[in-house]
Amino acid sequence: MTKTILKKAIDNMCKECTYDNLDKGTWRQQVAACTIHSCPLHSVRPVTDKYNGRSQTFLTTDLLKHWNIEVEDLDDRAKSIVKDAPED
Repeated sequence: MTKTILKKAIDNMCKECTYDNLDKGTWRQQVAACTIHSCPLHSVRPVTDKYNGRSQTFLTTDLLKHWNIEVEDLDDRAKSIVKDAPED
């Protein structure tokens, strides 16, 4: 299995497990904010969507508050994309 196929499979599994299109945030934001640490895919879930070396995915404190997630509940990868900008 090529790396691209494996990444797509992980992305799809995490999206299927976590994403709620009726809730706030993109699927990438919802997956990045996942706090199910017992999941075998948790450490390899898609947290960033890099473009030109910069992450296009970010989490805001307002979005985390909406989901009742504390920054302290996130792993280091998700904490690294938290921004304090208010969510529209």
